[in-house]
Amino acid sequence: MLQNCSVDPDTHELLENTTVATELKAGELVQLTFTEEKDIDTARNLSVVLSLLLVLYIASSTITFCSSALTVPGSRLDSLLITVDLSTIDTTSAMMVVTGFLCTHVYKHSTQDLAEFRRIFTFLVVDMWVSTLLSCLVGSVYLMSLQRFRIMDILLTVFEGLTSLRGVEFSQSEKTPHSLSPFSWPVLCVIIPMYLLPQTYSFNERIHLYLGSYGPYILIVTCFVWIVTLSIISSVYHHSSIFFWHASSMGYRMIEFNIGTNMFYLLHIQDPVTCAFMEWLSRYGHLLVLFMGFLWWSEFGHPWKFDQDVTCTRLYYFNACLLHSPGILARGCVLGICCVSISLQKAPISCWKSTSLDNLMILSSFVLLFSPLYMATRGILDIFFSAASVNQFSPVLALTLPALCTIMTRAYNFRVKPIVTREAGDILEELLNLLRRLFVRSSSSPPQLHSETPLETEQTSGR
Repeated sequence: MLQNCSVDPDTHELLENTTVATELKAGELVQLTFTEEKDIDTARNLSVVLSLLLVLYIASSTITFCSSALTVPGSRLDSLLITVDLSTIDTTSAMMVVTGFLCTHVYKHSTQDLAEFRRIFTFLVVDMWVSTLLSCLVGSVYLMSLQRFRIMDILLTVFEGLTSLRGVEFSQSEKTPHSLSPFSWPVLCVIIPMYLLPQTYSFNERIHLYLGSYGPYILIVTCFVWIVTLSIISSVYHHSSIFFWHASSMGYRMIEFNIGTNMFYLLHIQDPVTCAFMEWLSRYGHLLVLFMGFLWWSEFGHPWKFDQDVTCTRLYYFNACLLHSPGILARGCVLGICCVSISLQKAPISCWKSTSLDNLMILSSFVLLFSPLYMATRGILDIFFSAASVNQFSPVLALTLPALCTIMTRAYNFRVKPIVTREAGDILEELLNLLRRLFVRSSSSPPQLHSETPLETEQTSGR
């Protein structure tokens, strides 16, 4: 049985449930309070699944960093590059869907006001600012050592760090400006959709109110139509930059985030078709995950060739072209829905247990700080052991970098980030007020957590 169905499917009336506040503690970083124990299990399971996806993304990005694509010419890891390119694309799409579902679950089932939700949001923004500062400093020194420094790279990195907007890289040429933090975009693309989540959920409720039971279906079908269309166009016109423009842009990734939000809403109103589908998927979804693994592994050993003069389907400008990749974006969203269905099982996922949210926050910081930490660590290793020696042991480097950077990220999260967050709180509050005026002009006041929704208003007046 799925756990997120709490509205009568015929009358849309809220079911009367006795609620007891229970806490999901995550060490020192995050502490959430939910109304029921099953909501804690769902949040913990979603956090664990999302953490596993982040670990897979970090591992794939590490291999890319330690390969001929970026820092190690003639690396022994080059035979894995096409495999990790495909896994990166699919897992990031799945991450967006799971993140949308998790954020909506916390938004609706937490008994707190927006305080803890804002705390998580503040952590992400602080990480983004710290990452931007370090990327500009470390990245500039690193590129100077390679004689590839450009001032436009710094300006582009600062713009992305201040706005969290990706998708402004329009050329795949190595000679054009590119971000100094190319691997941070999955977390950057979540910040604005997370901030706009109350408006997104309210819009779902209004559509449901005006269009009846067909409204939520229209929203999720519209999202999938956009994704499938983009996947088909990217596959047919693989010698264009269509995929390159959209794959790491906030606008497209927000669609995937909203799929998770829409799936939560369909389960929340106890839609029978969605509940039956997710029930079936929770039983057989492991086969789909296994199939995705075989699909990635089928590209193992594929010849890797980088040609900066060719425009083609690829995620980063330093990747090889992906010529055989049907449904390259849509299948990642299906994987994300499968991960959500697995998370909604009654049995809790045991790994990491009560610290799942802490690990999730640390991993998100790792993604944002990935590039500056890796470049700094690689530079230090080059000084002590020489670049030629480090390049010769690229597999060892791929194991050493995550271990060292994990220690630094944990120290940053528990020692440095709380201090920086307190100091940056006032600045961020002013920026949030500015964003409210820009994005919520039609609303007289900011939306409050658990405030009366259009559906609830109609039910109250009917009674």
